[in-house]
Amino acid sequence: MSERLAWSLCLAAGLALVGFTIVLGSVEGMRACDGATGLGPMIRFEWVRTVEEVRALFGDEPCRSALAAAMDQANRIDIFAYIPTFTLFQLLAAWALRGSGRGLALAVAMAAIVAAI
Repeated sequence: MSERLAWSLCLAAGLALVGFTIVLGSVEGMRACDGATGLGPMIRFEWVRTVEEVRALFGDEPCRSALAAAMDQANRIDIFAYIPTFTLFQLLAAWALRGSGRGLALAVAMAAIVAAI
């Protein structure tokens, strides 16, 4: 594969990432049950430190079930679409960078594999 083709495919993967980011941002029901704005509920969930913060985020039914379902859907998109595409993006960038030095290309490829794991 030529360097030009690798960069072109890398660009295509990057555009796919933009699309998946938009899809992730539009998952229906992705709203914190406590009405807080600012950080999205997924990021808030990643940063919680106490049970009380989790209870506040998920609130009561029916909001709790709707938010849990939305987070499940977002996680499926992340696991089966976003992460593989991001890994492909990084590996294509590493392949394209091989002309700039094998060490740099190898470092980028290894970082892509570690990030995917």
